[in-house]
Amino acid sequence: MKDAEEKARWAIQLAKLRPTPELIEHIKKVLGFLESFEDLDLNGVEPLVSPIEGATPLRDDNPENPIPRSEALRDAPDTQAGFFRCPRP
Repeated sequence: MKDAEEKARWAIQLAKLRPTPELIEHIKKVLGFLESFEDLDLNGVEPLVSPIEGATPLRDDNPENPIPRSEALRDAPDTQAGFFRCPRP
């Protein structure tokens, strides 16, 4: 089993974050908290899809008046030819 520092660095690398001493310590604390769940006795506990019982109520799919394109794009950081423009990864 890896020690806490190695686990933290591994998680930081997976998330493609820049490791700093503060971030490593924070991730170590988070991973330690998550490991505490391993001590829980969950025998007899049924798995949940959602903590809320019952189905999500559906509504009719009726077309409504959309907002104008200019209003939708008004606060966008970047647009092109009437569309939202997003940077490529």
